[in-house]
Amino acid sequence: MTSVPIVELTAVKKKYSFGQNRVSVLNGIDFTIKKHDFVAITGASGSGKSTLLHILGCLDHVDSGTYLLGGEDVSKLSDSRLSVYRRNFIGFVFQDFNLLPHATVYENVALPFLYSPDSAADEKIRHAIENVGLSHRLTHHPSALSGGERQRVAIARAVAVNPKLILADEPTGNLDHNTSLEIMDLFTSLHGNGATILLVSHDREVSNAADTLYEMKNGLLRDVA
Repeated sequence: MTSVPIVELTAVKKKYSFGQNRVSVLNGIDFTIKKHDFVAITGASGSGKSTLLHILGCLDHVDSGTYLLGGEDVSKLSDSRLSVYRRNFIGFVFQDFNLLPHATVYENVALPFLYSPDSAADEKIRHAIENVGLSHRLTHHPSALSGGERQRVAIARAVAVNPKLILADEPTGNLDHNTSLEIMDLFTSLHGNGATILLVSHDREVSNAADTLYEMKNGLLRDVA
């Protein structure tokens, strides 16, 4: 029996209004992510990468076409149901880390469990932090961490609830070259342990770590051999 794709986009289009003008950003995207895929999307600024990521993360809606997430048509979910679905299904990793400055490493990684109580939360939080190599930093605040360590905290937070899909938006964009390589090694390790990952980056070297690479251009995706 064939498993349901985690992500399935069909003929997805998206436009934005700028004054009186409507600008096409996505021009008919067909795209599938299956369980345990490691996919990267590269492309120039303004090519539509961020818009696609926002749609995949249920932070924006398609204008036309369909988006099935785990077989569910997310366009038909109410805002409250969509919020729960997104929280339980997707782990986000952002370029600027998005950590709470006055919270410790442990408290930052614990944030998803504030909205999804879990009797095993403490064990999952500590396990996620251990997996990114920061067990010795549990009580530290972001200001006491390096950029690479902050991104490791963000990754731990994303994976703590064991999401079905990890979305990473320019996860090495604020890091130096050597630290970027360390973070990509961590993503590779997560994938090796069963994670499904979609990574967006303008850096081709970073994107090449994925098993499958697409380029976004003029609102369309093309497979890069």
